[in-house]
Amino acid sequence: MREQGNLGMARQDLAGRVTRGFRDKQRASVGHWCYRSQKCEQPQCEVKVALSASPKVGGGGLRRKYKAVEFHLHWGVPGEPQNIPGSEHSIDGEKYPMELHIVHIREDASDVTEAKRTPDGLAVLAFFVKADEENKNYATLLSKLENIKYKGQSVQVDALPLSSLLPPEEDLGRYYRYEGSLTSPDCYEGVTWTVFEKPVELSLPQLSQFAVLHFDGKNSTPMTENFRPAQPLNGRKVLWSGAGVALPTAKLLLLPLALTCTLSSLSH
Repeated sequence: MREQGNLGMARQDLAGRVTRGFRDKQRASVGHWCYRSQKCEQPQCEVKVALSASPKVGGGGLRRKYKAVEFHLHWGVPGEPQNIPGSEHSIDGEKYPMELHIVHIREDASDVTEAKRTPDGLAVLAFFVKADEENKNYATLLSKLENIKYKGQSVQVDALPLSSLLPPEEDLGRYYRYEGSLTSPDCYEGVTWTVFEKPVELSLPQLSQFAVLHFDGKNSTPMTENFRPAQPLNGRKVLWSGAGVALPTAKLLLLPLALTCTLSSLSH
């Protein structure tokens, strides 16, 4: 079986650019989800936002159009990100405290299960998260983590633009592209990955807020190290877009998307 790739390799030119539009207001449910499988070394859980509408991604070398269904986060130890970074990719050996994934399924699929029946069913946009300045755009989501510490809890979140959670428009021209797999069970392999070079910034106190989450109930262990370590590339090619500025089509990424979220803690 092929394995998830590590991005620490020589850069190559990428013919084509990613194009994605978030056009519509939509509702979303947000929570942390747990996965257990014989194919992974340990259970994985993540903070996930399940989208009720379907923003699209297409072009830029993608073989077809895809629609967004959810985004989620992986991290190491929130209070000590400098000691145990939690990103699932690395660039030239550098890892980050956290990684954000926006998951898309092919446009003609009704759900993730149906999309996985095809060899090119999913596309994921990945953003590193680093410890730096406070990011006020994350305040709404982070303030609700206390309400979903344990499995089965949920809370409503006010609408917010998804674009505000991502790097600025001018920083979206540099990214990596490769064919790989999901990093959580069932480790489905038909995934086109786009990993952006510019990270999202959160302060250390903001990253530490994820430390309130647990894998299960009150007596369960804290939700830490919910990432899959980088795997060998096994000969697959990683392409690099070195555009100095975002292409006009990339501006679609930053169109306002209002999310009314229900924050919840669910097992999966």
